[in-house]
Amino acid sequence: MFTMLKKTGVILIVLAALPWFLSGLRGTAVAAESCITGQCHPNMLKSKNIHPVAEPCDTCHQAAVTPHPQKGKKTFKLTQEVPGLCSQCHPPLGKAKHVHPPVKDGMCTTCHNPHDSGEPKLLQQPIKDLCLSCHPDKADYKYVHGPTATGDCTSCHNPHESKNKALVLKEGTELCFTCHVDMQGELKKKVIPPAIQSGCTSCHNPHGSPAKKLLAAEGDQRRPEETLADVPQPAGGAPTNSVSDSHPR
Repeated sequence: MFTMLKKTGVILIVLAALPWFLSGLRGTAVAAESCITGQCHPNMLKSKNIHPVAEPCDTCHQAAVTPHPQKGKKTFKLTQEVPGLCSQCHPPLGKAKHVHPPVKDGMCTTCHNPHDSGEPKLLQQPIKDLCLSCHPDKADYKYVHGPTATGDCTSCHNPHESKNKALVLKEGTELCFTCHVDMQGELKKKVIPPAIQSGCTSCHNPHGSPAKKLLAAEGDQRRPEETLADVPQPAGGAPTNSVSDSHPR
């Protein structure tokens, strides 16, 4: 009889302690299984692209306070602060000569959604809108470069880091010749104008321009012989330059 009462007492003690025990687990295992419900985070992980580590939640989150949830209190925290958390899976960035400021400052979630997104690479917005949210001046032109107009910024720039200035993928004319292959012959001619030797951007704006052909400014559209009237002439003498020596044929 005593033994039966003893067993019954133990069972009652276990049952009494069970709610307390489960409340301790609520911030971890139970939350990981039921974070996405009609009442909690109902819209999460519904997009086209889902971060592989977003399930289970405790890959990146851990209980800070139990039970979870509590009104007006953050009961979960990241297992590690960003960007250290991201670097557990993704190779650390920021070692190149030129680093994009959001990367340098560890602001991964400024551009990427850590859970899910309708955009490739878990971007927070379509890439054109995302880039223009910080660089609005790059598309505010009458004539816009094709990649800029279509939002294909990463065809020329690395969004994280690069060994080249302006985060470009290739240096100088090599980048432009990726698309403008017909211009490669200009650098093989016997006589190369200094402007071309200085690089494409000495005359062209790579994003856009108020002038046609993305020229940095409107050029003089007149023929060489029409510009001779603008050349200062010596008093009582012949013109200092003829058409032939004022502009190469």
